[in-house]
Amino acid sequence: MEDQQLNQTEERDAFVLGILASCHKALHVYASGLCAKFGFDPSSAADALQEFYVKLIAKYPDIAKSYEKHGPPYLFTMVRREVLTMHRKAKSLKRIHHMFGEMSPKAASLFSYSAEESINRLLHSVEKLLSETDLAILYYYLQGYSMKEIGELMPMHPSTVGVRIHRAKLRLAPYFSGRGS
Repeated sequence: MEDQQLNQTEERDAFVLGILASCHKALHVYASGLCAKFGFDPSSAADALQEFYVKLIAKYPDIAKSYEKHGPPYLFTMVRREVLTMHRKAKSLKRIHHMFGEMSPKAASLFSYSAEESINRLLHSVEKLLSETDLAILYYYLQGYSMKEIGELMPMHPSTVGVRIHRAKLRLAPYFSGRGS
């Protein structure tokens, strides 16, 4: 059993090192270009690649199969997803600051806002106040989904999503203006 695990670990490491040797420069250039497109600091490309390699290690067997089937374009797709996730988090952070203004922490950054204690308390409080039908507001403001994407997630028309977001904001407004309990 231990020999089998050791062999799997060695296979995984060889796969990741092979990717690192053959594709890393191209993946970094690609990630840098995407980061520039979204207005991120150039060092964000390294952050995206770090997340890429963590997923490569964590999901090795599945990724290796997909890589065999699709080749290097699959890796570029993975890197693009990491940068898009960063972009979605940046949009979410802007929405949090816009929606909650002074209540959101000043030191929140793209990579740390979900770890901020005040944001976690805020999320916990908001989740308690919302019903199942109000989840659209969390998807929109905190996870950065568009109304069209939320409509696909919650099977409903995007305009219905907009109405639900508006109603949830109305229900939450008293709690953020100091009039709620």
